Amino acid sequence: GLLPYENHEVDMVTVSGAADLERIRNDPVLSNELFSYDGFGTEYLFFRTQKPPFDDVRVRKAFAHALDKETIANVVLGGSVLPAYSMLPPHFPGYVGDKYKDLQACDPDRAQMLLAEAGYPGGRGFPNVDIWLADSAPSSPIGQVSQVIQQKLREVLGVTISIRNTQSNAYIKSMYEWEIPLSLGGFGYDYPDPQSLLGVVWRSQPKGYTRHDWTNTRFDEMIDRGVVELDPETRFGFYEEAERTIASDVGAAFLWHRLAHELRKPWVKGLKEDRWGNLPFRGNNTTYCDLYIGIRP
Repeated sequence: GLLPYENHEVDMVTVSGAADLERIRNDPVLSNELFSYDGFGTEYLFFRTQKPPFDDVRVRKAFAHALDKETIANVVLGGSVLPAYSMLPPHFPGYVGDKYKDLQACDPDRAQMLLAEAGYPGGRGFPNVDIWLADSAPSSPIGQVSQVIQQKLREVLGVTISIRNTQSNAYIKSMYEWEIPLSLGGFGYDYPDPQSLLGVVWRSQPKGYTRHDWTNTRFDEMIDRGVVELDPETRFGFYEEAERTIASDVGAAFLWHRLAHELRKPWVKGLKEDRWGNLPFRGNNTTYCDLYIGIRP
């Protein structure tokens, strides 16, 4: 919570909830002590793509086009995140901006047409599917977004899905066994390179070795060529094609990119400005060595 910070018991605190963020932004003192910067992670809706109904790319595309990412990011999550239409977030190496936004943009008419082409006009005949969550309370961000997805799929596609909350260990085991038909997932970077967010998560592997069963020959080829290519321009071209491929084949329906938010007292010094004008606090030795407490009033 924020109480220790407001009581001057700590000099820096992470802000994680949309409600807290809104209160801070409306506070004349706290708003000047708020720092936001890139979280370099992406949340998405993933599918079990090797079994019906999500083995049909038209169904996956229908789900992606049915969801309003702007509303999820700016209303449900209170502007604490950024809408996502592909895996790589803004300012991350390999980010291509809105170049492939149309591949997963909210488009209810197109979503309905695709679902009808897949054999489920108006949602008729679509099987009962659960969206799995891992120990996520209904009031949590994941819980709230899952309810919005449930409602939107019903409104736009006529599809009814149920929310299934699962104990975390059981969830992880089922995920690696590719038993989860539909779920919210996410991944944060390990190192600042597109391989971290594209290859590590999405390059196909045998069951038990990777989270998701989605496989695409073109995507795998681009990842494999990118990881060994030495020319930077050529290498990033491979990753851009991988980004286009996963968005168009809907390996996942991308939802939002993470942002980090922190409150810092004015006397917290030493954090360096990045090229985009932010002052990020990264959990690394450089940051810790540069950080110091300045003169307090």
